[in-house]
Amino acid sequence: MRYRLVTDSLSNWLKGPSSGQSGHMRHVCSGIPVLSAKVDLMAEDTTPSAEDASLKVLIEAGLISPPTPGVCPHRDVFGMAGYCGRPLLQTTNFCFWHARDAGKYDPDVVARHFGRGITLKEAIETEVAQGRSLNGAFLHNAPLRGSFLTQGVCLDGADLRGADLSCAGLSYSCLRNANLAFCNLDFAFLGDADLKGR
Repeated sequence: MRYRLVTDSLSNWLKGPSSGQSGHMRHVCSGIPVLSAKVDLMAEDTTPSAEDASLKVLIEAGLISPPTPGVCPHRDVFGMAGYCGRPLLQTTNFCFWHARDAGKYDPDVVARHFGRGITLKEAIETEVAQGRSLNGAFLHNAPLRGSFLTQGVCLDGADLRGADLSCAGLSYSCLRNANLAFCNLDFAFLGDADLKGR
Protein backbone atom coordinates (compact mmCIF):
# COMPACT_ATOMS: atom_id res chain seq x y z
CA MET A 1 0.00 0.00 0.00
CA ARG A 2 1.36 3.40 -0.89
CA TYR A 3 0.77 6.56 1.12
CA ARG A 4 0.63 10.11 -0.08
CA LEU A 5 2.22 12.75 2.12
CA VAL A 6 0.20 15.95 2.37
CA THR A 7 1.79 18.90 4.14
CA ASP A 8 -0.39 21.50 5.78
CA SER A 9 -0.07 25.01 4.52
CA LEU A 10 1.51 27.60 6.77
CA SER A 11 -1.76 29.48 7.07
CA ASN A 12 -3.59 26.39 8.35
CA TRP A 13 -0.77 25.72 10.75
CA LEU A 14 -0.88 29.26 12.10
CA LYS A 15 -4.63 28.99 12.65
CA GLY A 16 -4.06 25.85 14.69
CA PRO A 17 -6.06 22.66 14.66
CA SER A 18 -9.81 22.93 14.94
CA SER A 19 -11.63 20.52 17.17
CA GLY A 20 -12.88 18.47 14.22
CA GLN A 21 -9.53 18.02 12.45
CA SER A 22 -7.73 14.74 12.82
CA GLY A 23 -4.10 14.13 12.03
CA HIS A 24 -3.25 17.86 12.04
CA MET A 25 -0.71 18.40 14.79
CA ARG A 26 1.79 20.97 15.88
CA HIS A 27 4.92 19.95 17.72
CA VAL A 28 6.99 22.12 19.98
CA CYS A 29 10.65 21.26 20.43
CA SER A 30 12.60 23.27 22.99
CA GLY A 31 10.00 26.04 22.80
CA ILE A 32 10.35 26.36 19.01
CA PRO A 33 7.25 25.33 17.04
CA VAL A 34 7.94 22.85 14.26
CA LEU A 35 5.62 22.47 11.28
CA SER A 36 4.69 18.84 10.91
CA ALA A 37 3.38 16.89 7.96
CA LYS A 38 -0.01 15.22 7.82
CA VAL A 39 -0.27 11.75 6.33
CA ASP A 40 -3.30 11.14 4.17
CA LEU A 41 -3.78 7.37 4.15
CA MET A 42 -5.11 6.29 0.80
CA ALA A 43 -6.48 2.84 0.07
CA GLU A 44 -4.16 2.38 -2.90
CA ASP A 45 -2.29 4.77 -5.12
CA THR A 46 -2.90 3.34 -8.58
CA THR A 47 -0.42 5.67 -10.25
CA PRO A 48 2.60 3.60 -11.28
CA SER A 49 5.80 4.67 -9.58
CA ALA A 50 8.84 5.79 -11.54
CA GLU A 51 10.54 2.54 -10.49
CA ASP A 52 7.62 0.46 -11.83
CA ALA A 53 7.61 2.41 -15.08
CA SER A 54 11.37 2.09 -15.62
CA LEU A 55 11.21 -1.63 -14.81
CA LYS A 56 8.47 -2.09 -17.39
CA VAL A 57 10.55 -0.27 -20.03
CA LEU A 58 13.60 -2.44 -19.29
CA ILE A 59 11.53 -5.63 -19.53
CA GLU A 60 9.85 -4.54 -22.77
CA ALA A 61 13.24 -3.65 -24.27
CA GLY A 62 14.49 -7.14 -23.43
CA LEU A 63 17.28 -5.81 -21.22
CA ILE A 64 16.05 -7.72 -18.17
CA SER A 65 13.72 -10.65 -17.71
CA PRO A 66 10.41 -10.31 -15.87
CA PRO A 67 10.25 -11.58 -12.25
CA THR A 68 9.30 -15.20 -11.65
CA PRO A 69 5.75 -15.48 -10.27
CA GLY A 70 5.42 -16.80 -6.72
CA VAL A 71 8.77 -15.55 -5.42
CA CYS A 72 10.03 -12.19 -4.18
CA PRO A 73 10.16 -9.71 -7.09
CA HIS A 74 12.54 -7.26 -5.35
CA ARG A 75 15.08 -6.23 -7.98
CA ASP A 76 18.78 -5.99 -7.17
CA VAL A 77 19.53 -2.48 -8.39
CA PHE A 78 23.18 -2.68 -7.31
CA GLY A 79 24.27 -5.51 -9.56
CA MET A 80 23.20 -7.95 -12.18
CA ALA A 81 21.87 -10.54 -9.72
CA GLY A 82 18.31 -10.06 -11.03
CA TYR A 83 15.51 -10.51 -8.54
CA CYS A 84 15.54 -11.64 -4.91
CA GLY A 85 13.73 -14.91 -5.59
CA ARG A 86 13.16 -15.86 -1.94
CA PRO A 87 9.83 -17.44 -0.89
CA LEU A 88 7.06 -14.91 -0.21
CA LEU A 89 6.09 -13.96 3.32
CA GLN A 90 2.52 -15.08 3.95
CA THR A 91 -0.05 -12.40 2.96
CA THR A 92 2.54 -10.19 1.20
CA ASN A 93 3.95 -9.90 -2.30
CA PHE A 94 7.56 -9.88 -1.05
CA CYS A 95 9.86 -12.11 0.97
CA PHE A 96 10.38 -11.66 4.70
CA TRP A 97 13.34 -9.30 4.18
CA HIS A 98 11.72 -7.04 1.57
CA ALA A 99 8.17 -6.95 2.99
CA ARG A 100 7.48 -3.46 4.30
CA ASP A 101 5.51 -4.62 7.32
CA ALA A 102 6.75 -4.13 10.88
CA GLY A 103 4.40 -6.92 12.03
CA LYS A 104 6.87 -9.42 10.58
CA TYR A 105 9.09 -9.02 13.67
CA ASP A 106 6.48 -10.79 15.81
CA PRO A 107 8.13 -13.99 17.13
CA ASP A 108 5.20 -16.12 15.88
CA VAL A 109 5.54 -14.73 12.34
CA VAL A 110 9.32 -15.33 12.41
CA ALA A 111 8.81 -18.90 13.69
CA ARG A 112 6.16 -19.68 11.03
CA HIS A 113 8.40 -18.38 8.24
CA PHE A 114 11.83 -19.66 9.32
CA GLY A 115 10.97 -22.58 11.60
CA ARG A 116 10.08 -23.22 15.20
CA GLY A 117 12.57 -21.83 17.70
CA ILE A 118 14.27 -19.48 15.18
CA THR A 119 14.56 -15.87 16.33
CA LEU A 120 14.85 -12.82 14.08
CA LYS A 121 18.49 -12.48 15.11
CA GLU A 122 19.26 -16.10 14.17
CA ALA A 123 17.38 -15.79 10.87
CA ILE A 124 19.29 -12.72 9.70
CA GLU A 125 22.64 -14.13 10.87
CA THR A 126 21.94 -17.30 8.85
CA GLU A 127 21.21 -15.23 5.71
CA VAL A 128 24.51 -13.38 6.14
CA ALA A 129 26.49 -16.56 6.91
CA GLN A 130 25.13 -18.14 3.71
CA GLY A 131 26.33 -15.12 1.73
CA ARG A 132 22.84 -14.05 0.69
CA SER A 133 22.36 -10.38 -0.09
CA LEU A 134 20.14 -8.23 2.10
CA ASN A 135 20.32 -5.21 -0.17
CA GLY A 136 17.10 -3.24 -0.12
CA ALA A 137 15.91 -5.11 3.00
CA PHE A 138 13.24 -3.45 5.11
CA LEU A 139 14.52 -3.60 8.68
CA HIS A 140 12.99 -0.38 10.00
CA ASN A 141 12.72 -0.57 13.79
CA ALA A 142 14.07 -4.14 13.79
CA PRO A 143 14.81 -5.40 17.32
CA LEU A 144 18.36 -6.69 16.79
CA ARG A 145 20.17 -5.00 19.68
CA GLY A 146 22.28 -6.56 22.33
CA SER A 147 23.20 -5.26 25.75
CA PHE A 148 26.16 -4.98 28.09
CA LEU A 149 25.74 -8.69 28.82
CA THR A 150 24.61 -10.07 25.45
CA GLN A 151 25.95 -9.64 21.91
CA GLY A 152 23.65 -8.01 19.36
CA VAL A 153 23.19 -9.33 15.84
CA CYS A 154 26.31 -10.27 13.86
CA LEU A 155 26.14 -8.75 10.37
CA ASP A 156 29.86 -9.14 9.65
CA GLY A 157 30.35 -8.73 5.89
CA ALA A 158 26.62 -8.34 5.18
CA ASP A 159 25.45 -6.76 1.93
CA LEU A 160 23.04 -4.13 3.24
CA ARG A 161 23.23 -1.71 0.32
CA GLY A 162 20.07 0.36 0.12
CA ALA A 163 18.55 -1.34 3.19
CA ASP A 164 16.22 0.56 5.50
CA LEU A 165 17.70 0.27 9.00
CA SER A 166 16.11 3.45 10.27
CA CYS A 167 15.26 3.26 13.98
CA ALA A 168 16.67 -0.29 14.11
CA GLY A 169 18.10 -1.45 17.41
CA LEU A 170 21.71 -2.29 16.55
CA SER A 171 23.42 -1.52 19.85
CA TYR A 172 26.24 -3.97 20.70
CA SER A 173 25.96 -5.46 17.18
CA CYS A 174 28.73 -6.37 14.77
CA LEU A 175 28.57 -4.53 11.44
CA ARG A 176 32.24 -5.12 10.71
CA ASN A 177 32.96 -5.02 6.95
CA ALA A 178 29.23 -4.67 6.17
CA ASN A 179 28.44 -2.86 2.93
CA LEU A 180 26.21 0.01 4.08
CA ALA A 181 26.23 2.04 0.83
CA PHE A 182 22.96 3.98 0.41
CA CYS A 183 21.69 2.38 3.62
CA ASN A 184 19.18 4.38 5.67
CA LEU A 185 20.49 4.53 9.24
CA ASP A 186 18.37 7.49 10.36
CA PHE A 187 17.78 7.28 14.11
CA ALA A 188 19.26 3.75 14.29
CA PHE A 189 20.57 2.78 17.72
CA LEU A 190 24.28 2.15 17.16
CA GLY A 191 25.68 2.42 20.68
CA ASP A 192 28.74 0.20 21.11
CA ALA A 193 28.21 -1.30 17.63
CA ASP A 194 31.34 -2.51 15.80
CA LEU A 195 31.47 -0.58 12.50
CA LYS A 196 35.09 -1.23 11.55
CA GLY A 197 35.88 -1.82 7.91
CA ARG A 198 38.80 -3.41 6.12
